[in-house]
Amino acid sequence: MKNRNESVDVTNEVILSSTQELQRLPLQFINNLRGRYPAGRPFKYGMTALFNNSGFTLIELLVVVLIIGILSAVAVPQYKKAAEKSKAQAVLSLFPSLIKAVDTYYLANGEYPTLFNQLNVEIPWTGNRGGYHHSLDQRSDKNWSLGLYNYSGGGYSGPLISFTRISGPYTGTRFAYSFKTRQLYCVEHTYGVSSIKTLEPGAYCVSIMGGLTPTVGGSDGRWYKLPQ
Repeated sequence: MKNRNESVDVTNEVILSSTQELQRLPLQFINNLRGRYPAGRPFKYGMTALFNNSGFTLIELLVVVLIIGILSAVAVPQYKKAAEKSKAQAVLSLFPSLIKAVDTYYLANGEYPTLFNQLNVEIPWTGNRGGYHHSLDQRSDKNWSLGLYNYSGGGYSGPLISFTRISGPYTGTRFAYSFKTRQLYCVEHTYGVSSIKTLEPGAYCVSIMGGLTPTVGGSDGRWYKLPQ
């Protein structure tokens, strides 16, 4: 499984660069218009020039507002998706070390761990907020809850480690690694449990993560295989 820290940095740079470009577009548009209709040039019907060098005219400001509105309608949703995917990539990059620590514990003890303190891996999160019910142990920050589970949901039954979103519009969505199938999944829940939201099909795993196809559903949601 690849370490995704480098891809997260690249994503953040692309988001910042795109935002800066969008901020410059309205002024570039006005400068182009001024080059086409310089100050002092009379129009065909005797009107004075639309633009002058003393400052922005009302029409210029209206053009800017219109352009910003159009750009916002197109760019803001894409920016939000990119920002959400960046958060997802940040936690996905933590899976390799966690999987290795669980496997090491199993080889040494013949059973899977039930507490994070049993693992030889550093977990910086200090919160204890649960992301999904029935966790054996959990750690959290403001966005995610990391949990150890003994899952009993059909084809994915057995030990799991899972990151569950605990804030924002995608609360309840999670990334889970099954030690039975040795597969990493994106999971959308199909029913509401306490703070867990019910999402429309593909609202996160397809729209945000992109290009995923659902596998056979578990007892609690739609499970999408993630590339490893």
